[in-house]
Amino acid sequence: MESVEFPSLDDQERFWQTWQATKSITDWSRRRAEVLLHWLRSLRLPNPDILDIGCGNGWFTERLAQLGRATGVDLNRKAMEEAQARTNAATFIGGDLFELPLVRESYDIVVAQQVIAHVMDQARFMERVADLIKPAGLLLLTTPNAYIMARLGDVGWEPNGPAHIEQWLDRKSLFRLLEPRFTILRFTSILPMGRRGLLRVINSRKLNRALGALIGSNRLEALKERAGFGYTLIVLARKRL
Repeated sequence: MESVEFPSLDDQERFWQTWQATKSITDWSRRRAEVLLHWLRSLRLPNPDILDIGCGNGWFTERLAQLGRATGVDLNRKAMEEAQARTNAATFIGGDLFELPLVRESYDIVVAQQVIAHVMDQARFMERVADLIKPAGLLLLTTPNAYIMARLGDVGWEPNGPAHIEQWLDRKSLFRLLEPRFTILRFTSILPMGRRGLLRVINSRKLNRALGALIGSNRLEALKERAGFGYTLIVLARKRL
């Protein structure tokens, strides 16, 4: 098997500094936030300890601080310094997740948005995450959907730089990574899109207009999301005892 060369941590940090400065808060990230916050509120946990891994510029960590004691961590140390200067509502720590002095089994909830696809050793990442969660604690994880990524078609995106790791997961491979340490409680996808293969039919404007007129466009989108045809996968899982 051909070996894969990954960028250095310094190169990755520089990439995310640029990305977070220009693309951190988008309509897509706001939609993810709505779903995650809805799921978290439905849990009704009293003042939980929350760790937000790969928190970017910390905007979502500040939202999490409304629900409990929130800590945000990110490889981009500069962003963490700026976030801490901006607010005292949450704690921010910069550096490599595998090197940070975080206490084992100290968090009721760990949130990891769009992170796992951008780490070199995904199994090791899941082990690290599991070790930080309290017994029977919870993980909220999101990641781009490999099924959709392979069938996007021309969406006008510029290619990412060489310091950007891309190891996409589909539902099956994501569950396979989670199952050694977690029990899956809830799953969905959001943001249906794609123009190739079966998705060319599923996302046909003509077909969607017709079906939307029959059952409603919101219901149609919800059906596609539950079927796993969304760009982003979202899973809620409980750490096994």
